[in-house]
Amino acid sequence: MAFITADVVPSDDDEQPFKVVFMRGDEILAEWLVDSQEEGEEQLLETVRELGASDEDDEDKDEDDEEEDEDEDGEEDEDDDDKSSKRR
Repeated sequence: MAFITADVVPSDDDEQPFKVVFMRGDEILAEWLVDSQEEGEEQLLETVRELGASDEDDEDKDEDDEEEDEDEDGEEDEDDDDKSSKRR
């Protein structure tokens, strides 16, 4: 399994001396400049929390989709029953 790391590190930018960096091994997945290490740490934690919340939303959406599929299947079956009863 790939591990993703995140950190606030010094940047080469004079106006924004730090950056938030998300990495998988040596590959940079995302990075952005921030004004201070403290701001970067706050943004890093906020991003991780949002990802967690987004994942929970996806799970809820998946459950809703499954319920809709069951409803749709039931409706289709009823329609099929109506058609077959009309044929009789």
